[in-house]
Amino acid sequence: PYLLADKIAGSKGISFELEGSEKLIGTVSAGSGTIAVESPVSGAFNVYNITAALLTVSQITQLPIQEVAGKTQFLAPITGRMTPICQGQPFEVIVDYAHTPSSFETIFPPLKKRVTGRLIALFGSGGERDIKKRPEQGKIAAHWCDMVFLADEDPRGEDPQTLLEMIAQGARTEGKVSEETGLYLIPNRQEAIRKAFSLAREGDIILLLGKAHENSIIYKDYIMPYDEIKEAQNALVEMGFKSR
Repeated sequence: PYLLADKIAGSKGISFELEGSEKLIGTVSAGSGTIAVESPVSGAFNVYNITAALLTVSQITQLPIQEVAGKTQFLAPITGRMTPICQGQPFEVIVDYAHTPSSFETIFPPLKKRVTGRLIALFGSGGERDIKKRPEQGKIAAHWCDMVFLADEDPRGEDPQTLLEMIAQGARTEGKVSEETGLYLIPNRQEAIRKAFSLAREGDIILLLGKAHENSIIYKDYIMPYDEIKEAQNALVEMGFKSR
């Protein structure tokens, strides 16, 4: 999306001045006009997507870019896509659907750039699916994050502990994260979330990845109802951080 936006912008004499990488905040200039742009949708990848969409819609509809850009303030975030959980805790909690190596490479760098404390990730990998991505997930997470928690995503017919160990092998190859320095294998996802929250400090960012909007965790013999956002909220309430 970024390359598409840049290409279209150049052909139309339009320039973007963006502030930050987690929200679309900045100005759009075309000819002699300039307009402030702001969107409530967070995530660096959304900045690129929205920028590309603005330019594409303007080109297709022939509407001035300033007019199209003025609509970004009305965008609504999608549940489970960079969804912040804010209950007064001193650390950030973000729920996102990222579950592939490419999505990890997209989501971690901008957060690492702005975090003032530690970047902490909690995720797993789907059972009976692509096994080659598992060590790559672990390697990427260990490269960018200070702590990595591995927990059930949808193990299906596979043994949960064995599945998580495949991810952990990739994490260990980075040499930064180990069982002694912040690598945790806790299959029970509810327990893993509470462990991560208990170790969080002011300024940390905790990413809960892979479940997002989904409403269950699939095991070999049963399907467990599950809501990641509610689970995070409940865990914070248990720590004394009430919903506002």
